[in-house]
Amino acid sequence: MLSKKEIKPGIWVFELSGRVQMGPDCKRVDQEVESHIAKNETRIILDMAAVDHIDSAFVGQIVKSFSRLSKCGGVYPTALAASEDFPAPK
Repeated sequence: MLSKKEIKPGIWVFELSGRVQMGPDCKRVDQEVESHIAKNETRIILDMAAVDHIDSAFVGQIVKSFSRLSKCGGVYPTALAASEDFPAPK
């Protein structure tokens, strides 16, 4: 299952849950990523906290999405660089 929301202007979270596997799950993520790239919305976070099973085809889809977003400048080069965008703790 996939739901998505914009958490800040231009930053989208795709929330995945349950079993994610080849077929409709891969196709949906692929279509969503492509749709956002077409709109120049390349800051996408895959939230997989609620995923309880993932197959190798979906791992491949994650790599494919990462590659596409990386080519568009939507991926941080390091975890430290990504963390610098987080707001300061309150």
